[in-house]
Amino acid sequence: MQDLLWANAHADHALEHIRARAVPHGIALVLFVRADTEAVAADRAHSLLSNAVVSIGRLGYVVGSTPD
Repeated sequence: MQDLLWANAHADHALEHIRARAVPHGIALVLFVRADTEAVAADRAHSLLSNAVVSIGRLGYVVGSTPD
């Protein structure tokens, strides 16, 4: 997953670091991005994750979410 995210990261995402770990229902991700505000950081992370979801779909996988 980390490799897929790095492969989809562009300079405008300002990605610094990814922390990923397996959890009972999938993968928990923490993305560290450079940003002046939390809102900008959230927008950048959302953009990166959206790009990655498209790539995952091309590989034949399905992305879903589970309630916390």
